[in-house]
Amino acid sequence: MVAVTELSNTLKMREQDSRKLIELENEISELRAGIKTLKYILPMIFTVVTIVVSVAGVIVNILM
Repeated sequence: MVAVTELSNTLKMREQDSRKLIELENEISELRAGIKTLKYILPMIFTVVTIVVSVAGVIVNILM
């Protein structure tokens, strides 16, 4: 009977570990999606900032 209880406890622990692993895999997938999004957004932001700075520089040169 003790062996059955230990086996049952072991199975419960494995189920909990499996759930935790699934949760971690989901979080990793979300992080990867976020990183992919940043890979596209950051260059666009850099480009926009560069254009704004360039336009500001041209305006300053025109006004002087």
